[in-house]
Amino acid sequence: MYMSPNTTGRIIREKIGHPGNRSVVTIGPAGERLIPYACATVDRTRHFGRTGLGAVLGSKNVKGFAIIGDQPISLESNTNYKQYRRVFREIYKKTTETNLMAKYHVLGTAAGILPLNALKSLPTKNFAESYFEEAENISGEYFASELLGKRVACGGCPIGCIHLAILRERWEKGTVADIHSIAVSYDYELIYALGSNLKIGNAKDILKLIEAIEKEGMDAISTGVVLAWLAEAYERNLISPKDTEGELIRFGRVDDFLSIIGKISKATEESELYYTASKGVEALVEKYGGNDFGIRVAKLEPAGYRTGYYAIMGFLVGGRHSHLDNAGYSLDQKVLNKPITFEQGMNSLMNEEEWRNVLNSMVICLFARGVYDMNTTIQALESLKINRTDEDY
Repeated sequence: MYMSPNTTGRIIREKIGHPGNRSVVTIGPAGERLIPYACATVDRTRHFGRTGLGAVLGSKNVKGFAIIGDQPISLESNTNYKQYRRVFREIYKKTTETNLMAKYHVLGTAAGILPLNALKSLPTKNFAESYFEEAENISGEYFASELLGKRVACGGCPIGCIHLAILRERWEKGTVADIHSIAVSYDYELIYALGSNLKIGNAKDILKLIEAIEKEGMDAISTGVVLAWLAEAYERNLISPKDTEGELIRFGRVDDFLSIIGKISKATEESELYYTASKGVEALVEKYGGNDFGIRVAKLEPAGYRTGYYAIMGFLVGGRHSHLDNAGYSLDQKVLNKPITFEQGMNSLMNEEEWRNVLNSMVICLFARGVYDMNTTIQALESLKINRTDEDY
């Protein structure tokens, strides 16, 4: 019997105890079936989503595991405690008393929906368009005012950037009063992939899609781009009702997409279209054609930016082909009114990726990259007797 990541997580938590100092990582049916874009879900709200970590765990018959910390961390005896405390206070103050992290607490990354739409850079209808007329209805502001239930934080973080919306659903055969509430985490990438890119302009419908994908344990970005390809292929008659097993796959129709998410996750080779879809856009294009609207970069479905050349170049050259590698989408916006040469742009991407690798190696959240500038990072390391200079980076 295949189980969702959250069901597995609940069973593990009940078995091990240790509330408050544990972290549970689980996979869903997609990971068990080795789907290349299966993800690993962390504590129900965070995901190792891209490039198939869920499938890697599934290949090793690992359904889930827990990490428990019940011992204090002792600093080395040669730690400069005075400097350590000073740097800690400075970092905490920058984190909590400046605007560096404010957007992540207030609206989260969903704050990007309206600005990118205004710039005509919000991928819409399988990237065919860059402006979504219903963006107001799926914006971070709308989610926050109408659907936000609470904010939670990773362990030890004072920000609380994880935004959980409350989706209220009726039981299938229940009475009007039989309603259950589901907490669904959302962010910019999920809203783009399952909202504007599918022409879904209803925030609650996006939450339904997120929850359906969550149960299967698939990466929401890749799933959204795969669904968008299927909708365009259906619209262009590249795939037929025979291929879809009678299912309609149309932009803007949430029920269409809800009907096929499970089919993709659970597909066998007999369900040719859905089995191919479970391998990603590259596999769909190889089998059915549609290369001109098969959106992928280095065979990976992209994040939600139609900002310009540097976003695409960043996807291409990044170590994970991810927008988080070097933020090419941000560079595109910075140079709108201050043009730079292509060589300057590529140097900027490479330098940004090198610095992000430093931050990643120190297990620093990339949302806090504005807090951990080079000087702050060097001072933090110095307090632990790790001496570095800016030339080392």
